[in-house]
Parts: sequence; structure tokens; C-alpha cells
Amino acid sequence: MIRPQRRHYFVNRYGRLLALDRGSGAVRWTTDKLDDPGNAAEETIPSLLLVKDAIVAAAGDKAFSARPDRDDAHQAASAS
Repeated sequence: MIRPQRRHYFVNRYGRLLALDRGSGAVRWTTDKLDDPGNAAEETIPSLLLVKDAIVAAAGDKAFSARPDRDDAHQAASAS
């Protein structure tokens, strides 16, 4: 997990990225899972890293990024 902007970020093995509120643990937004995380999804531990203003994540054999400060980066925003 990384903690910019009062959020905890988590990525699962299928490439779904979640932003959780630090205080309550409530889901603030999520992205859709990857269409195809590759054959390594079951065997590879997902990871994420904050690089300047972007979150770079890896799930299975795919890497992707999201900008937590931009609403258009969140494919499926949760109700706040």
C-alpha cells in the first residue's frame, strides 16, 4: 500500500486498483480489473509503486498506471 492524498492504495492479482480512505477504510474509487492479466496472475504477487503523481502497478504479467489526482483515471468511481 502507498499513502498519498490520505488514501491507501491496493492492487489485486487481477489488476483491480482500489483507493481506500485512511480513516474509515471505505472504498473511495476503484478501477476495473484487467481484461487479461496474463498466465502469471495466479502465481505472481501484485505490486504497486508511487512514481511522482502516478501509481504504477503490476498484476500477472501486465503493468499499468493511474493518476490518483485525476478523476478521469478512475474507471469506476465509487459513491462518496
